[in-house]
Amino acid sequence: MTVHSSLSLRRSAPLHGPAVAVAVLVAAVATAMVTTPTTAATGGAAGPASSPPPAVPAGYPLFPLALQPILTPAVRSREVPFVFRTTAAVFAAWWDCVVPYVDVRGGKGRVRDSFGRRPRVTASARASNVESMGVCAAAASAVLAEHLLSSATADAYYERAKELGNPLPRDQNCGKGAALRPDKAGCYGVAVARRLINDRLAGDGFNEAGTDKGTIRGVPNDVGRGLRRPFRDVVVGHTPVNSPWSVTRLLRWTPLEEDLTGTGTYVTQRITAPQASVARPYLLSRSMLAKRRVARPYPHEDEYAPDFTCGDGSPDRDQVCRMVADAARAVAVSASSMRRRALITHFDDKTRSLAPLPAAVAKAVNLSYPAFVAMEFAANGGLHDSLTAVWAEKLRHDAVRPATLVPRILPPWGGKQSPSGGGGGRRRGGHRPFEPTIRTMPHSEYPSGSACFCRVFTDALAEFVPQRGPWPRLSHTFPAGESVNPAAAKAATHQPGGSRPPPPPVPTRPLTVTWPSLRALADECSVSRLWGGLHFPAAVKAGEAMCDGLGAAAVQKVACMAKGVPGVPRCEEK
Repeated sequence: MTVHSSLSLRRSAPLHGPAVAVAVLVAAVATAMVTTPTTAATGGAAGPASSPPPAVPAGYPLFPLALQPILTPAVRSREVPFVFRTTAAVFAAWWDCVVPYVDVRGGKGRVRDSFGRRPRVTASARASNVESMGVCAAAASAVLAEHLLSSATADAYYERAKELGNPLPRDQNCGKGAALRPDKAGCYGVAVARRLINDRLAGDGFNEAGTDKGTIRGVPNDVGRGLRRPFRDVVVGHTPVNSPWSVTRLLRWTPLEEDLTGTGTYVTQRITAPQASVARPYLLSRSMLAKRRVARPYPHEDEYAPDFTCGDGSPDRDQVCRMVADAARAVAVSASSMRRRALITHFDDKTRSLAPLPAAVAKAVNLSYPAFVAMEFAANGGLHDSLTAVWAEKLRHDAVRPATLVPRILPPWGGKQSPSGGGGGRRRGGHRPFEPTIRTMPHSEYPSGSACFCRVFTDALAEFVPQRGPWPRLSHTFPAGESVNPAAAKAATHQPGGSRPPPPPVPTRPLTVTWPSLRALADECSVSRLWGGLHFPAAVKAGEAMCDGLGAAAVQKVACMAKGVPGVPRCEEK
């Protein structure tokens, strides 16, 4: 089903302080997700033929923007580490496609690509300018789509480009001689993508080929036997202490059972890509990321027995009972709020909620196309890099999710509790059973990744808003009847104890939500994880705190690559 929503952005009265913070996207590769030509930026699943490019300032190359919706469904189907890996690579390629064609203040040779290099530029290439940037970006995206997503996605991308009257060269059409010569923009884009694949993605720590040498004892040497297991963790070796059927450490992460298809194909969760915690960053230094640590959520964790129940007289020095009561209350209140229900599902899918923001900000402040690409690279590269810090902390603390803990320890519940956390028997006292409204993701709870990613993404965007001007003001409109992303209905089968009826569509009538600033939008993006039953309050606060400033730091790194590009913040390095 097509999800129709709209995002608009206008100038408002000045606000104090930096406008920072939002998740996600995350932000996906889908900068151009629109379903109707009347909206500034819209999230939708419409086919490519009905997906016009977003509203952007005059002079932008619309060709690559019009092709971006081809990539969106494939990106959306990935788990978070692979979404960010894809978007960072794509926008690094887009930036590398800007460098040889951009005119800068103060002369040539001051702009560097994502590898820190200054490519040689001919006069004819420089004269090609914005349109060459667009062709190069599209060609690079197609090659990366085939590598990171699927051949079918890449084929659809090439076919759509042909329909738009600008067929792209295939990798084999350019030959090895294309090596980073910008005279032909299409083949230059192919070479840009090749270099990212060979010099970065092949050795970024995700083990995409399944050939990385591991340090985990007991992992079979599959490569030596001629077998490869792409993306297998051979570095971290995380093993959960609990299982869906046996809880030995109450406050540690317990994998859930998930029905992958909704027809009885049950599997046990495993943490997605633990090796992302040691992945090679794009923009932020490893030393900076290693310092981003948060305090233990449960200092007295060992005092809580597996059969601990609130009200049974056991000590509760970490105030766990107050925490789970607050979480249950937040979910119950949100269930009766149409606005909260709409935002829970809206912010859960970062490719719909956050990906349109850069284009909207660019339109509001009239950024040049090179500055827009720099902003995308900073925001998405910052997301990728902050992921490594968050994943490291999630693995270190290995904290339990509300979906497991709340129904396990919070009275009153009738009947015997199941080891997986589901409450058996009848309810007493008229209390609503605790059920997250969206899928509980396959990784531990603390700190909140979404809270971090929200902060990083909008932090980066805010750096491109003139400090003396009014802040952008954002509005998002939900038509009546449907704001749930495709994964939300399926989330009904992703809870302890089996499946439940899918949530009803929201809103029941048209709903427009307005935020006075990027900061306000980011704050609601973060807290929506509490409303939906995915996190406890401390995890949301910790995620925001540990990633505060990383978006601005990512922008600084890009700014020093883009010296002299109009609209890019000033490089402060000495």
